[in-house]
Amino acid sequence: MSYRSAKRLYKFMGILADFFDRWMTWGASFLHMCAEGKHNNWSILFARIFYTECPCCNFYRGVTVGIVPDQIRCKYGRAARCQARFERGTRDSFDGDQAENPAYADIWQPAENKCFKGGRGSQKSHVIAEYVVLRANRRKERVVGARQFQASIKGSSKALIEEKIIALGMRRDFEVTNTEIRSKRTGSVMNFIGLERNPDSARSLEGCTICWVEEARNISQRSMNTLMPTIRAEGAEIIWSWNPVSPKDPIEKYFVIGERPPATILQHTTFRDNPFFHKTRLPNQMLHMKKTNFKLYKHVWEGEYDDGGEARIFNCKQERMEIPDSIRPQFGMDFGMNNDPNVLLRFYVLHSIQTIYVSHERYLPSSTERWMEYISDVPDVRKHTICADGAAPQTIATMQNAKFKVTAAHKGPGSVLEGIRWLQGWNIVISPDCPRFYEESRLYSWEVDPYDDTNILNVPKDEDNHGWDALRYGTEQNRFGGGVTVRRL
Repeated sequence: MSYRSAKRLYKFMGILADFFDRWMTWGASFLHMCAEGKHNNWSILFARIFYTECPCCNFYRGVTVGIVPDQIRCKYGRAARCQARFERGTRDSFDGDQAENPAYADIWQPAENKCFKGGRGSQKSHVIAEYVVLRANRRKERVVGARQFQASIKGSSKALIEEKIIALGMRRDFEVTNTEIRSKRTGSVMNFIGLERNPDSARSLEGCTICWVEEARNISQRSMNTLMPTIRAEGAEIIWSWNPVSPKDPIEKYFVIGERPPATILQHTTFRDNPFFHKTRLPNQMLHMKKTNFKLYKHVWEGEYDDGGEARIFNCKQERMEIPDSIRPQFGMDFGMNNDPNVLLRFYVLHSIQTIYVSHERYLPSSTERWMEYISDVPDVRKHTICADGAAPQTIATMQNAKFKVTAAHKGPGSVLEGIRWLQGWNIVISPDCPRFYEESRLYSWEVDPYDDTNILNVPKDEDNHGWDALRYGTEQNRFGGGVTVRRL
């Protein structure tokens, strides 16, 4: 066979394959129209057999109902009405899984930062993934999917974007590899990175036009400081999506708690904003959690802040107790380093009811030179021994010279975990006069595996623990038995 004959055969086979593919599309459309009772719209049906190039007419999936053949026939979106609709971002011609949702209409508005926060089942990730696919197939974009923690490409948003490409019938328009996604139509490129292992990698993304930061609640301040100035191409945008956990998270402080930066869209959504929510298994899970654990339900499904949940170390009560005069108070103190406070707690150990009652607190900046004067008004503070942080012998000596009875706590390997486990065996009641310690009791929690939120680690977070360190020191005599001896340092 000559070269010319082979070329003609190859071209003929291509035409035949394309013809077969179009008639398969026609078959799917015919069945769909029959199911919808729209089988009389033959002009649209016939037009779809021959013209399937417009990126805004849902050309591979479902039926483009209400679009006349002139709009269907537009190649690469060149028909005026069709292109105008696509430029506005309205997707009334799409009947994919993510139909037009008013709750997310702002995603198509120009803004430097687009923030979508809320609870489970609110459709955030699905809407954003679909938006990214449509933008990439409309004109050349450089898209980056970023997470703070990404062990592998499988843990990125790549899988969801691939799912949306298929759902929108654009499989033939994209080339998917193990590490990236490319648009054959526009030349758009999508890459996926993790910021934790190499935060400086964000500096190489200066040409990025769309950056989607998924699970943004895990983003560190350092990563934000590096990423945000880097995305500076004209018209570039950063899309942040997350489920709120704590008001102390950097993403919350920057976009929610403080003054909102200019050119920022902030949207809080829940399962109520998802029109497809009740077509899934999620409603049963939501109702069961609402009935059995309402606080956790408010966090998981309503998108409210988590007050510790399953990772919280202590569950304390806040109420006032009457203490018999025969029970003597005990004291514990933690010395702050750098910006941490000095904390003094006055408490009672009630063996008969297995309860520790915290009656007084003092949280004082460690930089305050007169902090010893501020703790002097705590009842009986000079009459009884204070068991304090042994890491500051000079501070203990200064307190002893000021006529305080102070002894150094015995710290060693495993002492923190051992003290926590011992305290967990007691009912801890906190007086309303100790609001800061009670707040710490709500926030003090275990570390959580950054790659698996359900895996709670046996390591306490080194934050919101100043009062708890003071309580651990103060209960040493109870844990180890015997009285307390005052050692001069």
